[in-house]
Amino acid sequence: MSQQRSRTPNVPVGGRTVTRRAASRRAREARRQRIAIGAAVGAMLLVALIIGLPLLKRTLWDPSRTLAVVGEQRLTRADYDKQQRLNNILGSDPGVLAQTFELYRQDPDQFRESIASAVDTADESGAAGVTAASLDPMIDDAVLVQSAGQAGADLSEEKVDQKLMSYLYPAGAPKEPAAGATPTAGPTVAPTAAPAAGGTAPAVTPTAGPPSDQQVEGFFDTLDDSLGISREDYERLAVEPAMVREQYLAKNKPKAAPQVHVRHILVSDRQAAEKVLQDLKKGVRFEVLARERSQDTSNASKGGDLGWAPREAYVAPFADAAFKLTKPGQLSPPVQTTFGWHIIQLLERDDNRPLNEQQQDQIAQSKLQSFIKQQRERLQREGQLDIAIPPTPVPTAVPTGTPEPVG
Repeated sequence: MSQQRSRTPNVPVGGRTVTRRAASRRAREARRQRIAIGAAVGAMLLVALIIGLPLLKRTLWDPSRTLAVVGEQRLTRADYDKQQRLNNILGSDPGVLAQTFELYRQDPDQFRESIASAVDTADESGAAGVTAASLDPMIDDAVLVQSAGQAGADLSEEKVDQKLMSYLYPAGAPKEPAAGATPTAGPTVAPTAAPAAGGTAPAVTPTAGPPSDQQVEGFFDTLDDSLGISREDYERLAVEPAMVREQYLAKNKPKAAPQVHVRHILVSDRQAAEKVLQDLKKGVRFEVLARERSQDTSNASKGGDLGWAPREAYVAPFADAAFKLTKPGQLSPPVQTTFGWHIIQLLERDDNRPLNEQQQDQIAQSKLQSFIKQQRERLQREGQLDIAIPPTPVPTAVPTGTPEPVG
């Protein structure tokens, strides 16, 4: 029987008959084309993703990212960016808002151009990353506002609105700077030129009469359009924290406080301080050693005399040592601060000595910082303070001055 040769079956393709082998080759080529097209599309998508991810991150993820939770308030990156724009362009102190508002009242169009120029300048410099140090003031503000009741502050809607209007139009009208006065540091918006970062508020001639509701609304509409800061944002980020601070400070200004009148000798190390103490005990006069050895040049020629001062005027180790002294002429052991090593001598003390205005402000500020710290610690204990930004490493302090008190 003769052997039959195998034949490749014919397959109809597009009206033509081709062999199965040719059909298989065509299928492989089509598959390779699909793979090549898929790879090209995939590469294009990958490039688009690489290009688009940073944009998506900036526009969608970053603004909603939680930086800290303070009680029931969530501080987001969007809040942080608003606060930075407010600080850098309008000025962080709402007390200078009247000068900015006056620029708007006089020429709204020029004001809009100046704001736009300020925003462009800020954008060109680039937005810095969030750090614990830059976020901390926002956390303090949130803590203060949430602790308004404990601080004795009234943040009712009526009071906040009244306060905002007093910032916009203080005492009935913005005050013109006195001749020769130094301009107050504040907004960077200039009336005739692009503002420079860190600039000072220009002298502005007040507009006669109180502002209209339309002017106030237009001013904040401009800020919202240009900076993304609405009236509600401004009240939340600037007015309310300022109100708590003002009301707390007003209620915590003492008229008198314990004070000491001391003098000191500042040297670089403990051994030198021990030598000063030995010489003093041998009878060498304090003022002589102060003039010869003290590194505190601000008062060495005065025998190291620091005058009268409350505890808050000094760094903590110095204050603790000074206020432990009870008898005139008594000497402290060597005391170390960031400035060096001190030997302190008590000249006088008074447990209820009147304070000057500067000392009153200093003590009130110290109490305010202590209040904020206590409230932060309370929220921390209660699990209501969560900060997502790691602490900023603090370099070792290099002494640059002396503990000379103010006043």
